Amino acid sequence: MQRSPRLNIERPKLGALAPTGLIDARKQLHHALQLVASGARSFATPQPKDAHAQLSWMPEHDALVTEPLGASEESPRLALQLDTPSVAIVKSDGTWIRLPLTGRVRTEAAGWLRAQMAVLDLHAASYLLDCPYVIPHHPVTDGIRFFEPSDVALGTPEELAKWFMFADSKLRAVSAREEHASDVKCSPHHFSIATQIALPQSGTSGRPSSMAVGMSPGDASFERPYFYVTPSPTPDPNTPRPDLLRGRWRSDGWSGAVLTVDKLLAPGNATPEEQLNDFLGSAIEAVRTCHEKTRS
Repeated sequence: MQRSPRLNIERPKLGALAPTGLIDARKQLHHALQLVASGARSFATPQPKDAHAQLSWMPEHDALVTEPLGASEESPRLALQLDTPSVAIVKSDGTWIRLPLTGRVRTEAAGWLRAQMAVLDLHAASYLLDCPYVIPHHPVTDGIRFFEPSDVALGTPEELAKWFMFADSKLRAVSAREEHASDVKCSPHHFSIATQIALPQSGTSGRPSSMAVGMSPGDASFERPYFYVTPSPTPDPNTPRPDLLRGRWRSDGWSGAVLTVDKLLAPGNATPEEQLNDFLGSAIEAVRTCHEKTRS
């Protein structure tokens, strides 16, 4: 258990490690995230669509942090630190109490969280590891230890933390400039971080329209990190779509604009920041244009 203040250490630039090596670390962190999200689900004020289990990125700790575990803003929160994988209790005074995950089993981490909740006068028996969804299986759920050196390449959790840091900064900029954008949140179901931009209602169905602008560290569609802009509801696949400055359109399984890590880090004149800015700007405008055409 660690109580010491968090020290920020300057890291190598984004892409210092090959994206192919991030896959197992990403899967383990996804399962570790459920330990934290389940705490929010057990204690935070319920919201529609499991929104009370969503998390925010806290850059000074390289961590995903829940909402307060209760109705008061003074209630403690839970966190998953990515770069040096740990679960944590965040007290109202800003104190962090951490448990490193490396070498520990899932039940051990859950038991530690439950014990810390009891110390903070939360009803620890209410902490349940139930999820309203299924995520891809990993042997950590069968009892193997988290982040064994033989399974996870050195530095890969830290590299994933850099991707979340990079994405959060860029997505916050989108959220700030878009009038109808939500805060940037991480979905524990998909392990993606995104802002939702509301669009004018289309048609007579009464269904709200929006676009998600976000980053996934990898999933069944693309095993390595990628950025996306996806409209909802899904548009007619026959609707012509404008060209993008970067990235490409995808329609297999889900519809939207995609910029993969391989393209983002490809050698060229443009930096990753410039490429991402080009992609997000053109993709958001393209989705908005297509939406307006369906309304007219």
